[in-house]
Amino acid sequence: MTPFSNQSFDIVLCCDVLEHLESLETALQEAARVLKPGGLFLFDTINRTFQSYIETILIGQELPLTRFFAQGSHDWKQFIKPEELSSACKSNGLSIKSLTGFQPKISKRQTIIEIMRLKLTWINFAEFGRRLKFEQCTSLSGSYLGYAVKES
Repeated sequence: MTPFSNQSFDIVLCCDVLEHLESLETALQEAARVLKPGGLFLFDTINRTFQSYIETILIGQELPLTRFFAQGSHDWKQFIKPEELSSACKSNGLSIKSLTGFQPKISKRQTIIEIMRLKLTWINFAEFGRRLKFEQCTSLSGSYLGYAVKES
């Protein structure tokens, strides 16, 4: 397979990807290589915190009553702290312009109830997402999203 040409895209989008890669640095090098100057790198990922361990690994992946991710699909050691992502972006000519957290708008108790409904197949993943009512927040301690611009 031939790689894409240098500076061939206006936008590179990485949603639910970065925390699964063996090398964040390699991914950002490639994103920067294929982006045109002024191009946008859009992303979301999961912060490596105690909160993300509880929510994503323990509740979402390990506990039989609540897991909805396949076991082993997330490795907490591969979650990315915002300062790590910022540093890696900067070293590849990408300047982060915005970071914001996102989380369910409903309470943690109600979130667990919706997880149980999903597990019991009373609702599907689309309805599960609608019921969680994700919203932006100031806390980056769980999942976060943002964008960077390739320097000219």
